[in-house]
This record gives sequence, structure tokens and C-alpha cells, in this order.
Amino acid sequence: MEMSSVGIPETLSDKACIKRFQRTREEAVFNCLLNRYKKYIRRIIYAVAPGITVEDSEDIAQETAIALYSALPDFSMRSSFSTYLYRLCRNKTVDHIRQKQKERRLSRRILHTIPAEPINNSEIIVEKRETMNTITDTLSRLPEIERTLIVLKDVEHRKLEEISRILKKPVGTVKSRLHRARIHAAEIYKKEKEAGTA
Repeated sequence: MEMSSVGIPETLSDKACIKRFQRTREEAVFNCLLNRYKKYIRRIIYAVAPGITVEDSEDIAQETAIALYSALPDFSMRSSFSTYLYRLCRNKTVDHIRQKQKERRLSRRILHTIPAEPINNSEIIVEKRETMNTITDTLSRLPEIERTLIVLKDVEHRKLEEISRILKKPVGTVKSRLHRARIHAAEIYKKEKEAGTA
């Protein structure tokens, strides 16, 4: 059986981890749960604040972990853990931005870094990076709600019902706003591509 975080089974479910932590306060159990959601936390941070620096994103992730450690004993299981964590991380990100009191430019790390390619495919690498930059610029120009909808649905591939719970909006509203967000993004992307080839 695979183990992580000082002997905690990888097969232990999130619910079981949470209940065990609520009962024992074992740091190893908490770390096991947190490690499963590190990438998820990072995606939330960049969806809410695409101009965030790497240093600030790490600070927010740490603040989220500390807040989660304090709040998890009172987690009631009425909502899914991912939904609960999304709200907690989003609030920490917003709080951090307000404390900084300044505008940030879009980070080039919203989407995954392009994997390394063989040297003889350098032209393909350049083309992919240019496309990635255009997509990133497109996301930065969207309002936060539209950017969040696209990230949740098209990057994380979440169901409309789950997005509805996360954003506390009816499914119909989520669906219509997502449709408008995609149209808006497509229009911006087209203009960015045209500007790049002019």
C-alpha cells in the first residue's frame, strides 16, 4: 500500500482524513490532505488574481493552509470539501490583494507551463508559447467572474452543478454567464491574434 505524510495511506478518502484530523489533530493527516490540493489551491489563486507574483501566491497558499488547519475541526461536511476549500482560498486571495493595495499584471502561470520539446521542434515551441501568451492575455482582460467561470469549466472541467454551488448561483445563471464569457473571450482572442499578425 502506498503511503504519504508519515504513514498515512494514499487510499484514505478526503472524508476519512477530515474525520481523523477532527478527532486526533494529527499533522500528518492534515499534510496528506493538503498535499492532494496544492495544485487546486494554486489554480484558485491564479483564477482570482491572474497578476499575482509567485512570491505572493506562495504567501496566499500558506495563509490558506493556516486558515484551513484552524477551520477544519469545525467543518461539517454539509458541502463538498473542494467547494469549502475554494471559498476559503478565494477569500484569502482577495484579502491578500486588498492588503497589498496595488494592481498586478497577469502572471504567465495561469495555465500549465509548456512541456519541454526536442530541440529540433523549436519552431513548434515558439508557436505554442505565442499561443499560450495570447490565451493568457485574453484571460487577463476578462472580468473576474467570467475568468473564474472559464477556469472552473474549461480548465478544471467541473460540472455546472458544482460551479453553481461554488459561486452560489443558479445553474441557469451559471450556464448563461459561461456562454457569454466564452463569447467575450473568443472576441478578445480573435483581436489579440489579429493584432499579433498585423
